[in-house]
Amino acid sequence: MASVGKNIKLLRTLKNMTQDELAEKLFVSRQTVSNYETGKSKPDIDMLVKIAEAFGTDPNSLIYGIPAAPKRKKEFLKTGAAAGILVLLVTVLAILEPTFEEIARHYYMSSFKMLTGLVLEPCVWILAGWLVMQVVFLVFRIKPLGSRYIKWIHYFMVGILAVYFITIGPYCVKIAWDSIKIYQMVLSGEDFSYSSSWNIFSLWDDIFFFLLLNAGKFDFLFLIWGMGLKATNQKQLPKAAEGELLRQ
Repeated sequence: MASVGKNIKLLRTLKNMTQDELAEKLFVSRQTVSNYETGKSKPDIDMLVKIAEAFGTDPNSLIYGIPAAPKRKKEFLKTGAAAGILVLLVTVLAILEPTFEEIARHYYMSSFKMLTGLVLEPCVWILAGWLVMQVVFLVFRIKPLGSRYIKWIHYFMVGILAVYFITIGPYCVKIAWDSIKIYQMVLSGEDFSYSSSWNIFSLWDDIFFFLLLNAGKFDFLFLIWGMGLKATNQKQLPKAAEGELLRQ
């Protein structure tokens, strides 16, 4: 029972519970809880049961540590949800692509197809990469990396991805809006002339059109990016609890 105090503190921290809040649930003083955590005194069996109930766990978690099963169950649920979203995105893409191909062939409008290549397909590849690494982590029971440098690499990757979507965002909205209006005119038989008033500083324009012309070449990069996002994503735990979990 030497580690009971550490396990109480760990579980309390994971539950975002203060010593006062735990003491209130147990009908004891905060000092009593503090003594349990520091090992100055030890809870008896009845108190262990009460503490476990307050944390929504069983007394074995206080005596032997947090079992891995609940955590893995949550990860399996997360994996299933990600797989479901990926299947949905792929299905939407499979439905839209033939339609957009038909529009491009009959009305010489390739803008809808380009938008899927710039937005929807990257999302599919990123999620696929994330899911691959998630499965690898589950199968081989890989634990989160503890280095703070890994955390900054993750932030950098998220930042680059944000820059990508921020760069293409205004253009994609404009192109989608113009394309819908033009398609409606075409279907109604109206004459139209297209001249976009959309004008952003030239460097932004150059970056966008480079991405537009080369979108299909980045699929593998987006897959790797998704894998990297998962591999560098440290589980966000309270600092007091992170080291303990990694040692279990």
